[in-house]
Amino acid sequence: MQRKETLFEYLYHSLREEIISGRMPFGSTLPSIMRLCELYHVGIRTVRDVLERLKQEGYIKTEERKPMLVIYRQDQREQESAAVTYIVKYQQSLRDAYATMTLIMPRILSFSVQVCSDYTLHCMKESVEEAAEKNTELRWKTNLKIFNALLDQTHNMFFRDLFSSLTLYARPIFFFQEKQGSSLNRESYRFQNILWVQEAMYNRQLTESMVRLTQMYTAVQKTAELQMQRLREQYPQIE
Repeated sequence: MQRKETLFEYLYHSLREEIISGRMPFGSTLPSIMRLCELYHVGIRTVRDVLERLKQEGYIKTEERKPMLVIYRQDQREQESAAVTYIVKYQQSLRDAYATMTLIMPRILSFSVQVCSDYTLHCMKESVEEAAEKNTELRWKTNLKIFNALLDQTHNMFFRDLFSSLTLYARPIFFFQEKQGSSLNRESYRFQNILWVQEAMYNRQLTESMVRLTQMYTAVQKTAELQMQRLREQYPQIE
């Protein structure tokens, strides 16, 4: 019983924090029940119980045969304040997460390309080209979705869970909001653009894919570090 309560509270607080912090904003869809089981390593009963509680408390909306939607609205200033507090408070852990991604994700993603179907690669390319003219945040959201789809092709739950966990913890979208990081991005980027990065992936060039992905993740790490330095200076009162 104690174990079940611990898992329930773990999942409940994790999803609730995702919602109230704005990482799952109003109108966004939650992962499926089975996907939540995979991501958080909990049973389907626990997931259903947590979703029911979130629904009763007014955070989400569920309908049969439809995706679960976030219906919680938060004041924009309150949302940004919660995100900033998290970033400053856990800055060292965030550095470690970005360093880990820079070290291992280029290798995992390059490997995943080798087992990806031609059709999936073609769909990935179209999605990236379509998002190329959108703002920085939307481009990065598209990129994260594509990497998830690529890892799904490996049918390796460890790869998918590792990427999802690191992304969930590191909050890359916060660092790439247009108003947050556009000027810093220009300082830290040493790769051309995401199309250039993924060109080698579409052509199944393993070594070149690793090189370009490493340059991309190194730039992402640098951008996040610059942002954290700026936030530390702006909010010295946060421990």
